[in-house]
Amino acid sequence: TWAAPIPTDLNAAVVYAYFRIGNDESDVPSITPNSFAEQITEMSNENNGYHVLSLDSIINAQEQHTPLSPRSIALTFEGTDASFLHQALPLLRDNKLPFTVFVSPGLLDMADKTNSDDYLHWSDVRHILSFKNATIGMSAYTYGHIDGKTGADLTADLNRARTRFREELKTEPRYFSYPFGEYTQAFMDAVSKQEFVASFGQQSGVVDETQSRIALPRFSMTDDFSDVERFRLTSTSLPLPLEQIATLPTMLSENPPQLTLKISTALPNSDIAKIACFASGMGNIPLKKEKNGIINVAFPKKFEDYKGRVNCTIPAPSLDGGDEPRWRWLGFLFIFPEDVSATSQSTPPKDRLVLDSADF
Repeated sequence: TWAAPIPTDLNAAVVYAYFRIGNDESDVPSITPNSFAEQITEMSNENNGYHVLSLDSIINAQEQHTPLSPRSIALTFEGTDASFLHQALPLLRDNKLPFTVFVSPGLLDMADKTNSDDYLHWSDVRHILSFKNATIGMSAYTYGHIDGKTGADLTADLNRARTRFREELKTEPRYFSYPFGEYTQAFMDAVSKQEFVASFGQQSGVVDETQSRIALPRFSMTDDFSDVERFRLTSTSLPLPLEQIATLPTMLSENPPQLTLKISTALPNSDIAKIACFASGMGNIPLKKEKNGIINVAFPKKFEDYKGRVNCTIPAPSLDGGDEPRWRWLGFLFIFPEDVSATSQSTPPKDRLVLDSADF
């Protein structure tokens, strides 16, 4: 017997992050054009019950405590890759689907200067913005890893990005995306002063009204994790709310990290008892369950790579009353310096987009 829904379920939504759309051998995380087209067909079929919304619609509903329909989703695109223009935009346009493209002003400036075919140009962004269903969000001017950068460095980069965004598009960015999903407390502090409506990371999870808007989750659609079955599974996900609302920095100096979750009292103990957590490279990991919904995640070893993911899930009532559960979903992304990673192959690449995924 599944427990009844909780209040945060009523206007929860799933946000997806797409990167490159293409069949080539690029190191950039990608989804094939066929897989992307299959997902568009899936969400555009009225019989499937999807509600593809803009970020504005989702955030406004949550701020006003207005219900959203099940399978409310938003589509975002990351990295300023030119494949968006050729592979994604025509399908989004033809199916009248709202979307957000996060652009790095520095990459756009570079593309204009070098006449690059690999990245969007400012003229392309203005063309995209001409579609009424389009939203243009901002990423950092320097789309790179943030290890070693001070708060002053990050603030200067954000100000430079905002200035170029304002100069070229004659508008202010409402949404921000952290490059590679990486953020320190200093980066979150710098972003919070920019007064974006919301900012997004690359950790998995469901957006609900209780979460801090400083680093909201998104499900990444890449490689082996982009098939339509996973899309269907994640689209029905529900929040796994914490009693203590906190946004953890992704950049950590301890490997494995200390991770303690205090699950919201809105969930009955019978549901909390069913929680399971999965870590990249480790699979299902041990949990120490205490009273009052406190869960200690007991990592059996270090993460072997510089980047590690943890996804925790709890089964919930199915959407259609069937036997298959939906999943409450809470994800974490951790980035480790080279000297605390388990292998010598842990150094993050500096010149390309890299995305790891958990084993769930």
